[in-house]
Amino acid sequence: MTNPRVLLMDDPTRGIDVASKYDVYTICKKLAEKGMGILFVSSEMQEMLSIPDRILVLSQGRLKGEFLHEEVTEEKLVAVSAITIASKKDLEEQDGK
Repeated sequence: MTNPRVLLMDDPTRGIDVASKYDVYTICKKLAEKGMGILFVSSEMQEMLSIPDRILVLSQGRLKGEFLHEEVTEEKLVAVSAITIASKKDLEEQDGK
């Protein structure tokens, strides 16, 4: 077995029960405490507000926002997401799509 330094998890808790979600969170926390970097992709707002040390909001391959755990709020995440969606719509309208 290899010793990875980074673990990418893409919506690992989607469709699983609450107890299993807790297990995933516990494993992630233990791995992070051992120094592993974890990229945790999630479509669940509550996970984004409670789990990560840092949140990056990406859209169309570009960084749209970055927040530390201490400073992030649901309102800030929604605002960055809304700007991203509005910007894409504006670009499409300018291109005549």
